[in-house]
Amino acid sequence: MTRGKPFINTVPEGIEDGSGEPTAVAPAPAAVPVPGATKRKRKPLPAKEKPQGRPRKLLTAQELVEEEILLKAKYPHLVKDSLLNATKDTPISGLTNEEVYKFRHKRSCLIKCVCSHERRIATSDLAQVTLCPTCTRDARNQRKRARRILARAAK
Repeated sequence: MTRGKPFINTVPEGIEDGSGEPTAVAPAPAAVPVPGATKRKRKPLPAKEKPQGRPRKLLTAQELVEEEILLKAKYPHLVKDSLLNATKDTPISGLTNEEVYKFRHKRSCLIKCVCSHERRIATSDLAQVTLCPTCTRDARNQRKRARRILARAAK
């Protein structure tokens, strides 16, 4: 044994042993490392299966009304009778093709901004979104300006 590794005494293929006949070479076992090797050959790992998401259960008309009442109590900026099931890529009246694609796996609803514009969002975003895109951009810019003013005053 060489440093805890078994020594493999084999003749490389194609080399004769002096008798004029090529010698048969025994293949080295896959698990035994070759002396002097610095890396061990490993079997490739099996490919992981991509987990499938749980499909969103479509609600009936009555369940939609009940769900909307619960959401309206928690989020007052929700527009009444605007809650929709996941579209599953089927066209729905009142939605553009982009909205149909965007909300294909999510329930969506309309919210009313302080400027009275309406915006369709996923129900999962109700806790974070209260403004239309224009008002959101304006509010963000005002916060940036306020931080700049505070940073200048601190110098």
